[in-house]
Amino acid sequence: MRNKLFIKHINEKKLDHFPNCKKAVEEARINFHWKNDNMKDIMKLQSQFSDRFNDFEKVLSKVKIFANHFSCDIEVVPSHLQINVIAFQSNDTFKSSFYGIHDVNFIAAYHLNLMKGLLSS
Repeated sequence: MRNKLFIKHINEKKLDHFPNCKKAVEEARINFHWKNDNMKDIMKLQSQFSDRFNDFEKVLSKVKIFANHFSCDIEVVPSHLQINVIAFQSNDTFKSSFYGIHDVNFIAAYHLNLMKGLLSS
């Protein structure tokens, strides 16, 4: 999003996010000629950046399961793991331990089989 904002502001000749450029323009005053030969490169960079992060979108549901089993949407969980996730989400002891501890040891102790199942799917 930042890159898109930068591109927009550069096109509008707003340099608030580029203090050194802004200072140079202010010092040049009337002698300054606005020329941006690099906009194509900046837009190409934004496109490549977006493409790279689209790969993350494809695995986001699996990542959310790893991050917090208790708040993940059961519909996006692989079918062979849905029963296990529901069991975790329904268990108040697990839930209070998870939210109380915030510890990797909790995940290792109670979620190891779930993790193995996710990695194999």
